[in-house]
Amino acid sequence: MNITPLHVWSGYSLCRGPTPPKRLVERARSVGHAAIALTDVNGLYGAAVFHHAAVAAGVRPIIGAELRCAGASVVALVIDRMGYENLCRVITRIHCGDPETRGAFVDFLAERSAGLHLATADADLAAALIERGASAERLWLQLDPATQTRTAVQYLGAASERLGVGLLATAAAFMAAPADYDAARVLAAIRTGRTLDALDGAELPHPAAVLRSNAERRRQLADFPQAIANNVRVADECRYRLLPQPPVFPAFECPDGVAAVRHLRRLCLIGARRRYGAVSEPVRSRLHRELGLIDRKGFSEYFLVVRDIVQYARKLRAPIAGRGSGASSLAAYVLGITNVCPLALEIPFERFLNERREDFPDLDLDFGWRIRDDVIQYAFDRWGHDRVAMVCTHNTFQQRSAFRETAKAMGLADAQVSMLIRGRGDSRLTATIAQRSERIGGLPHLLSVHPGGIVIGRKPIDHYAPIQPAAKGVMITQFDKNGVEDVGLVKLDLLGNRAVSTIHHACRLIEANGGAGPSSIDIDTLPTDDDATFDLLCRGDTVGCNQLESPAMRHLLQCIRPRSLPDIMQALALIRPGAAGLGSKDVFIRRRRGLEPTPGEYPPVDEILAPTGGVMVYEDDVMLVAAAMIGCSLAEADRFRKAVQKCRDDDQRERLSREFLDRCEQHGVDRDYAGRMWVQMAKFNAYSFCRAHAASYARLAYAVAYLRRWRPAEFWTAALNNNQSMYHPRVYVQQARRGGVRFTLPDVNASWAEFTLTGGVIRTGLGCVDRLGPVGVETILSRRRPRPFASVGDFLDRTRLGHDETRALILCGAFDRLGRSRPAMIMELKLWRPGRSRAAAAAPMLLTAASTVGEALDDYSDLRKREHERRLLGLSLFAHPMEPWRPALGGRVDVGSADLPGCVGRRVRIAGMVEAVRTTRTASGRPIQFLTLDDEGGLFETTAFTDSCRVAPPPECGRIAAVVTGTVEDHFGAVAVMAEQVEWAEVDELCRT
Repeated sequence: MNITPLHVWSGYSLCRGPTPPKRLVERARSVGHAAIALTDVNGLYGAAVFHHAAVAAGVRPIIGAELRCAGASVVALVIDRMGYENLCRVITRIHCGDPETRGAFVDFLAERSAGLHLATADADLAAALIERGASAERLWLQLDPATQTRTAVQYLGAASERLGVGLLATAAAFMAAPADYDAARVLAAIRTGRTLDALDGAELPHPAAVLRSNAERRRQLADFPQAIANNVRVADECRYRLLPQPPVFPAFECPDGVAAVRHLRRLCLIGARRRYGAVSEPVRSRLHRELGLIDRKGFSEYFLVVRDIVQYARKLRAPIAGRGSGASSLAAYVLGITNVCPLALEIPFERFLNERREDFPDLDLDFGWRIRDDVIQYAFDRWGHDRVAMVCTHNTFQQRSAFRETAKAMGLADAQVSMLIRGRGDSRLTATIAQRSERIGGLPHLLSVHPGGIVIGRKPIDHYAPIQPAAKGVMITQFDKNGVEDVGLVKLDLLGNRAVSTIHHACRLIEANGGAGPSSIDIDTLPTDDDATFDLLCRGDTVGCNQLESPAMRHLLQCIRPRSLPDIMQALALIRPGAAGLGSKDVFIRRRRGLEPTPGEYPPVDEILAPTGGVMVYEDDVMLVAAAMIGCSLAEADRFRKAVQKCRDDDQRERLSREFLDRCEQHGVDRDYAGRMWVQMAKFNAYSFCRAHAASYARLAYAVAYLRRWRPAEFWTAALNNNQSMYHPRVYVQQARRGGVRFTLPDVNASWAEFTLTGGVIRTGLGCVDRLGPVGVETILSRRRPRPFASVGDFLDRTRLGHDETRALILCGAFDRLGRSRPAMIMELKLWRPGRSRAAAAAPMLLTAASTVGEALDDYSDLRKREHERRLLGLSLFAHPMEPWRPALGGRVDVGSADLPGCVGRRVRIAGMVEAVRTTRTASGRPIQFLTLDDEGGLFETTAFTDSCRVAPPPECGRIAAVVTGTVEDHFGAVAVMAEQVEWAEVDELCRT
């Protein structure tokens, strides 16, 4: 007789269970269990992961949870769909803080007990549940002699007879094996904030609660045959299959009660006329095909919901970009959900949706990050706060966090832990901590909010998944993005995008300022044939342009010299690891530059890959090429594409490649040729772009580059306020200055928190001032009304900001327009006392003397002012930071960045500020470091093989100048310095010399 473990924790009992679900079910199978329940504490966080792992291991999963509330503890096991929904709702109520009392919890649990088996070791709780209407047929007293004392077992036996409630052998297993107990202790210490030595038994799982074999459990329960029989009965009745679930589409109320598919078709035809004017046959035919499949798959209401959200955002006059494979849909384009015409760019609809697609398609949307929360709030208000939730992210212990938390559990202070992480301290202690921390690595420990994922249900969300409040108050699902889709909820990503934000902000400034150039930018209608913009792209002069500003991308743009939107698409896709693998990027560049012929071996494939020189660049290429080579439908070919992407080991790749080659041969394709094409396909198991996503982002990138070219002042203001790129804002400032944009210092009476544009000059925001902080900025903005600050004393009287904050404001120039020298204002700051400026009449001689002394002080030199500004703002607004250091460099350099194109093949010495560092290894394992440096002429790149070149550890960007000695190399028109030697010079040391 099989005794099923019915009370089991996994690692999803957050900071309690030490065992991942996969290892749990594998252990269960190895000790002979045909089924196992998962009953994590107050959560179904890992239920979907557990279900998949159990099915893969050949073990039947039972879904449940251990409910803890107001001192009560009950194990709930799901019998059917009603039980699952009730369990979700009970867990939700627990996390929302209601019920607050034991009695209220019992009332609610009894009310929601249908479809559940309930087990508790608390006889009083069992009696209360019966009294409040819970079924005695499905209520049990939890018996486990391995973890309960003899007295407790006797008590439960007597209570069973008294209440008429059966004993249930739950075979509690909080760990997979005894060796997991140490990890459980570490987790308990982390959860409670105590050290391992200070833990008591109540905070720890019972050491004997491990997953044991049937033989062991039968010996332990030999005196309780009825408890064993009840275990068999309960396990047999709990056959609810969590997965798979049919999709749950949000409800949409159509006008006049028409069916969703008819309403969607009408809106698409209206949209097609708006997009194209007369609706041509290709447009009509494609729409008919798409809408037919959308209807058959049940997605009509989903499209209507997404369109509704887009319409709301458009009322805010905010640009929107559809991302992902959604731009493969013509229906999405004519509805205004995306801004890419799939017909014009030959994007196949099957990449988005096809008859054989089992998972849910994505209609993900990018908004400006400033309005993203507003759009999400609209969704909650529009469909009801009980029917909308944000998706959670399961944060797991990574190597560093696991090490740090384990060390703290062992009693080390933060400073001691930091020393160990830096490699300082007792190496034996470090090894001990590392060994213990490995056991908790990868386990989830808390929930955060997905950056924009929401789900909308036809019923309240807690009928499909438990929800709970996140730290910032929004309700989130306990399932992550994969879990919500597993249980049928269709996730919609409403994401904040920096490029969209930059475009939106810049367009508002353009409208406000007028002047030459475009008065507004509409990324849906912006012509994509501006030669000046493409000239900028060909130069790789794209710092500030999202998706196009990394050193690798700027290098690629110089190599491929884009002249059209499809060219930008190719660049965006080609830079991704999947497309660039196996040297494909260089092959693509050589063929594009005419340095290598494009082979033609199989006409159907040659035609597909002609635009990319025979190189597979997009995910879609795998689907299209597979369909051409094995003679299957695009739907089947898309399944093949997914199988390629999911290959994670050599065995999977070998099986899939053999199947592909065999089918190619059957279709009459040469096996050697098919093998070469398979090599290209196989690289796409790394991160890559589909055509639709590349097209969406290409339009955004082009629009940003267009703004940078034609409205630089508005563009750079917006970029400085919205981009959080790989570069510090000081790089943006220097790029803007090279383009003729002027800056001015912050001003306590004129600046706002962010950069602003006035009269064509960008004023620095108060938020840039070191030590000021958001509270200080808000204080200044609120206190300078209704009249401006007249002096430092007036400022201090009204804001009461501290000495350090005010000194920083003085030294960075924020008081300069008051007319006094900076040393004089520093003197005023030193002499100020609360209320003194208001009491001037009471102490005229003292104030006059202080003023006289202050005015007698010589002003700082320009060099000193610029250094103060650079330190306190992190920016050099009037000169490049290299300029004052040039004399200190002496004869150590012989060229600048502007000279490099004319120095190819020469050995040079060049210096610049270090603005980006990337350290990696080549395919052969050789260590290599890529440095982006900046001098008066612009950014330039340096490459150093660190095993042969003298290179220090990566420096702190922006505080270091590097002097590089090396040879200038040209790679398809992009120049870089191959370093022989790199010397670091700290900024302050150069200034002192």
